Amino acid sequence: MSSMNVILKEDVPNLGSTGDVVKVKGGYARNYLIPQKKALLADSRNIKAVEHAKLLAEHALEKMKKSAEDLGERLKQTVLTVVQKAGEDDKLFGSVTSMDVEHALKAEGFDVDRKKIHLEKPLKQLGDFIVPVKLHRDVTINVTLKVVKE
Repeated sequence: MSSMNVILKEDVPNLGSTGDVVKVKGGYARNYLIPQKKALLADSRNIKAVEHAKLLAEHALEKMKKSAEDLGERLKQTVLTVVQKAGEDDKLFGSVTSMDVEHALKAEGFDVDRKKIHLEKPLKQLGDFIVPVKLHRDVTINVTLKVVKE
């Protein structure tokens, strides 16, 4: 039984994740991994290409993190205001959702997707709230949100 080293091009359950060099049986590599484009033969040229791609990916991630940190610094200084109709006891007719927060951010010139806005539950009261916004996997900032009566 011959075995060979391959570089995984994608995550393969019970084997490894993208970029890993793993030792597998020759038949598994030739008949499944390589034809399915899940792996490359681990020769010196392919290993260098994968290492180069990893360096580029790390550089791109650093750049994204830096831009998220810059955006976070600007966002921290912003106080958002959402105007809602409210009845007695300052109870809102309806609620403030992440979509409303997204629109308030856009009105202030920030383009943040609502999936990044982590409201635990829709806001149903007037007042000041802290809303966490996850800009990057390592960068989460809190935005101040004022819900005021129309």
